[in-house]
Amino acid sequence: MSVPAGLEVVYDLEKANARTPLDAFLISLHWGIIRAGLRLRRSEDSEELTERLPLNWSNRTTSPTENTTVNFSYYDSRNVKTRYDLKVIELSPNASIAVTLLRSGPAPAETSSSKTGEKRTSTATTFHLPNFVAMSAFEGNSVATQTVSQVYTNGQEFELKVWNELMEPLGLRIIGQPGTPGPYVDKSEKKETQRDTNSTGGGRSLADPRFYPGNNRPPPYYNPSGPIGGFGPL
Repeated sequence: MSVPAGLEVVYDLEKANARTPLDAFLISLHWGIIRAGLRLRRSEDSEELTERLPLNWSNRTTSPTENTTVNFSYYDSRNVKTRYDLKVIELSPNASIAVTLLRSGPAPAETSSSKTGEKRTSTATTFHLPNFVAMSAFEGNSVATQTVSQVYTNGQEFELKVWNELMEPLGLRIIGQPGTPGPYVDKSEKKETQRDTNSTGGGRSLADPRFYPGNNRPPPYYNPSGPIGGFGPL
């Protein structure tokens, strides 16, 4: 399988704590969430944020008659007053998992109807665990000896499900990726556009006159081939 970028790094950091398929799922879910700039607090007494899962995060005690439930609280690294409470419930062992992400924090004045100015929004979805985690990886030897490609399957489908059903409905986007296409037209398209005289000639031309400021310099636009991806000239 083709492993989505970044999952291998997160898995290698946390695989020693993965003892069950649910633990492996939580690692991949955490990876999907932190890519939006959300972070966990380093400890209950600290406001310092970190991408790492809490120490001993996989140690849990659950009654045989209760569904395993895991809760994490993430914070927006650009606005720490905004919190995202994650709740994961294993409805059926090694089978069905319900995930809820609740956003709470200051809301824009035009959308807030409460006196506190707080807006609460949530998303929820379910996962069939064997669709994304290989059960065979947890048979016999410790999962910590397995590579990421042996533990996870259908990585792209998992990524799409997390973002389409949990993240994007809350207005979250992967850091470094634009929300909409940049103000250019690829020259491979069968249409004529007026090329700006200041264009770098790199195969794309600015097409929308709204993007010409007074000094006639075109603005930065998204360059996915840059060193870290982002906005800047090609």
